[in-house]
Amino acid sequence: MEKFKKTIIAIGILCLIFGIIFDTFFAGIPSQDASQEMLVTYDKNALLSIFLMISGIFIILFGLILKKEK
Repeated sequence: MEKFKKTIIAIGILCLIFGIIFDTFFAGIPSQDASQEMLVTYDKNALLSIFLMISGIFIILFGLILKKEK
């Protein structure tokens, strides 16, 4: 069971790191004078990266709560 708890925390950390990397490389800073299509693409990528980061944080917290209970 202890290995399972560590795995949950590791998955959360990976999800958080992937969200940060995705935000850096794909969402990034929006272009100036962007077309409507570019803005829609930016919004989708930004939403996905935020979702990944928040999910990663919640998964880490869940793993830490499980680890604390004995």
